[in-house]
Amino acid sequence: MTPTALSLLLAALPLFPHFPIAVPEAVFLKRGQTTRVVYGFGHPFEATRVAVARPKVWLYPPKGQRHALTPKATTFQEVQAWAMDLTPKERGDHLLVIEGQPVLHGRETLRDLVKVVIPVGGVERGWDRSLGLDLEIVPLTRPYGLTPGASFRFLVLAKGKPVPGLTVQVERLNAVPPKSLPPEPFRTGAEKLNPQGAGSATLSARGWWILAVEGPSQGGTRLRASLWVYVGKP
Repeated sequence: MTPTALSLLLAALPLFPHFPIAVPEAVFLKRGQTTRVVYGFGHPFEATRVAVARPKVWLYPPKGQRHALTPKATTFQEVQAWAMDLTPKERGDHLLVIEGQPVLHGRETLRDLVKVVIPVGGVERGWDRSLGLDLEIVPLTRPYGLTPGASFRFLVLAKGKPVPGLTVQVERLNAVPPKSLPPEPFRTGAEKLNPQGAGSATLSARGWWILAVEGPSQGGTRLRASLWVYVGKP
């Protein structure tokens, strides 16, 4: 199937209402420092959570082969979640990849591929690399050191090849539920990819943001790639 045909097919598919949530406790790490990442599921903006099944997790260091991490059962906002402790041994950008178990959505299931870039030791090396995943969001803008109002550029790839025309959803994570909810378009942004599979999003406020894009159907299961990005201040 050509990228254009794939894009037309995906445009007719409904977007899944929940997002995978995976943010590390520390944004920047020193070599040998341990941080914890909790993987959950829910609505980031509304700060609501639902239980999630045990995922598969890998850490890709700047050099060498990936290695698996063992998720530990925990709770987050009183629902089932999973925690991973990681201690990077080298400087550079480490890529954490979480593969969720398929989740039933109508007559189809959705499988999540979540990516988080973890900078270590102040060495900017490897944040823009593709891992050749079935579907992934690859940063074109460095995904850390961002300030409010930053324009974040990215590329969507399927096994290393650009996929044009898809819609990328963008949503900020709230720590507590808002006192009142704005209309849906003010909670979740939408960015259309150009013919080269590239897009950009304005990250307007401090905090963690998710970018998520749904991919092709494979035997009744669709893929969704997401990337978590932090916006802060010096």
